[in-house]
Amino acid sequence: MFLGLYGLVLLTWAYNIEPMHDYGLYFAHWELVLNGGDPWQKMGAANAYGPIYNAFSWLYAIDMQFPKLVFTASWLFVSFYTINAFWKLVKPTRLHKVLFILLWLFNPFFILSTVFYGFNDAFVALLVF
Repeated sequence: MFLGLYGLVLLTWAYNIEPMHDYGLYFAHWELVLNGGDPWQKMGAANAYGPIYNAFSWLYAIDMQFPKLVFTASWLFVSFYTINAFWKLVKPTRLHKVLFILLWLFNPFFILSTVFYGFNDAFVALLVF
């Protein structure tokens, strides 16, 4: 129950935080894709995101924050999956469970990079899993 509520809070937070950093820069590329432009065209910086990233332009067309919700949900899924796999493998004590949850779910690096900045790294990690 706690993890579900925590996930809902993070998704709501991610949606309501104004675009910043790289996430705001993604918009120009997605606009290019939606307008039929060459997705590999250089726009002042090299494109290093790849074809799957271009598919997010359709979510962006619905709402500019939807891709960030996918990135945040991906991070949550990877975190939940990793926590569950760890618990099955190690049979941790209550202290270990708390520490592992703190490490994965309350890690400021992941919260800032995914929820605030909208980095898509968690989606790539999800594809790996």
